[in-house]
Amino acid sequence: MIIYCLDPSIIYVGSTFDKLKYRWQNHKTAYNLYLKKKNSEFAIYPYFKQYGIENFKMIKIKDYIVYAENKKDHKHLSAYEQLWINKLKCVNKNQAFNPLSKFENKLKQKEVMARYRDKIRSNETEEEKKTRKEADKERAANHRDKIRSNETEEEQIERLEKERESNRKSYAKKKANEIPEEKNDRLEKERQYRAKKKAEETEDEKKERLEKERDYKNKKYAEIKANQTEEEKAEIKRLRKEEYDEKLANETEEQKKERLRKRREYKAKKKSDISANETEEEEKERKRKQNEANAKSRPKNRAEETDDEKKERLEKERESNRKSYAKKKANETPEEKAERKRIRNAKNRAKKKAEKESQTNLMANAELKTI
Repeated sequence: MIIYCLDPSIIYVGSTFDKLKYRWQNHKTAYNLYLKKKNSEFAIYPYFKQYGIENFKMIKIKDYIVYAENKKDHKHLSAYEQLWINKLKCVNKNQAFNPLSKFENKLKQKEVMARYRDKIRSNETEEEKKTRKEADKERAANHRDKIRSNETEEEQIERLEKERESNRKSYAKKKANEIPEEKNDRLEKERQYRAKKKAEETEDEKKERLEKERDYKNKKYAEIKANQTEEEKAEIKRLRKEEYDEKLANETEEQKKERLRKRREYKAKKKSDISANETEEEEKERKRKQNEANAKSRPKNRAEETDDEKKERLEKERESNRKSYAKKKANETPEEKAERKRIRNAKNRAKKKAEKESQTNLMANAELKTI
């Protein structure tokens, strides 16, 4: 396109992907902002002032087959523009940031745009600033949605990974430079956020969170353990034993009862989980190993027990059996209760019958001896 005046020596060459009427309207808008000191000066603006913008017209030089969606075509169009600037006697001697320009461009594009941006923003009001930020935010969101709507699954995975990596680096940099007050404030906000999330989560979400935390801890523990030497393992084991012994020595009766209760519950749960999934052979093998372990935990030779030790052991076993029997009775169903009574009565009848037969045999033997 060419913007020209009645004076043929005043020519301004430019390029656009839009229709000429839209491009000309943009020039008028930008010139009005320049008059209000809200825009930078272009090479044609002094002539607009001198002759009046109404005395200028815009015409088309030539059409080129280019597409606004193609970034390479933007460079191609800029190159065509510079060729016409070089060919004609224009008031704009070079197209900014163009590699075909005959003039040296000493400033980088980012520096020029930063100066231009700062100059405009220095004069804007709070309302204009707020409007600009909202428009920028909306434009960025639309651009982001447009890009994401066309990306493949691999591109999405790659983008998310880059975003996570960028966020990690930014967060690590921020943490490294924070002062103690900022650190305390951050930790307090993190605690409040976690507490709020925990209070709002459902049972399924809580279960999932705890499962993830356990997996993460187990993974970290496995990594640490894999890199430990034998000496470090022995030292850690010794320290843990000392800590546990100290904890046991200082616990109250209530704490001891609670600890033993939790231990029993854990063992019962673990046992039920194992027995629910094991076969008949696995169950027999487990019981055999359990009996062997129980036998090892008893005194190696009960013949070495003193009378007091034996008496104490038997009393404990009877007490344990009574408690176990009472607990079993308290939790049994009516059918189980009826079955238990039936078995007990059958045993009693068999016992009485055996005693009666034994007594009859004794009497018969006594009569034979008398004869």
